[in-house]
Amino acid sequence: MAHVKSGKFDPRDTKWIIKNLRRISRVSASQILGRQPNSSHFFYVCTVFDSEENVCGDYENRPNMCREFPWYGRTPDKDVIANYPNYSYRADLV
Repeated sequence: MAHVKSGKFDPRDTKWIIKNLRRISRVSASQILGRQPNSSHFFYVCTVFDSEENVCGDYENRPNMCREFPWYGRTPDKDVIANYPNYSYRADLV
């Protein structure tokens, strides 16, 4: 199970991350996003995320980086989710 430690990476999540994240090219990231990424960072896809249904296939065991997205220990902010119009995080703003 993922370990909750708000706003911080938990090294105990490392095995899950290594097992389930795959690095992809900037071109592949552009195709997934439907636009050019704004950064030169590395890009990854999760092998357990179902993009058709928009759900995690390992929800109970997901690591903090998924569990806390998009807040990562910050106060919910409408500007943060402006880039994520179809996500349920809007409920955090109520």
